[in-house]
Parts: sequence; C-alpha cells; structure tokens
Amino acid sequence: MCKHKLAFIQGDIKMLFDSEQASLLSEVCSWPEFGNLKAHVSEYEKKLLEIEAAQSVLAKKEKVIKAEFAHGLTHGFK
Repeated sequence: MCKHKLAFIQGDIKMLFDSEQASLLSEVCSWPEFGNLKAHVSEYEKKLLEIEAAQSVLAKKEKVIKAEFAHGLTHGFK
C-alpha cells in the first residue's frame, strides 16, 4: 500500500492536492463503510509493526553472529 492511499484512508487532509477538497474527504470518511476500512487498516498497521519488530530482533542476532565469526577469524575459533 502506498503512502497516498494510507493517508487517504486515515483522512489526512495534507495529502490533498487541492485543500478545497477537504470537505469531500470528510464526507467520504463519514461513510459507514469507511469505519470498516479503517479497522482493517489498523490491523494491517499492527501486523506491519510486529514484522518490523521481528526484523529488528533478527538484525541484532545477525550482527552478533557476524561479529563472533569475525572474532573467530581474527583470533581463532574455540
């Protein structure tokens, strides 16, 4: 999902090319179906945050493994 679609769904008026369209965006955001869409976007963002956290943990593990291997190359393996 691109940042423009996400900004639209979040009702961010800064993403509008013409600020006079803010009332139209507000109208769309008030549609009953829009609430359901926002709920799905919230779940989408939550899952992405979980993935990013897992990636961070894996990146730290990778860094440790590489450092240990480099140390072994330099000083010998035990």
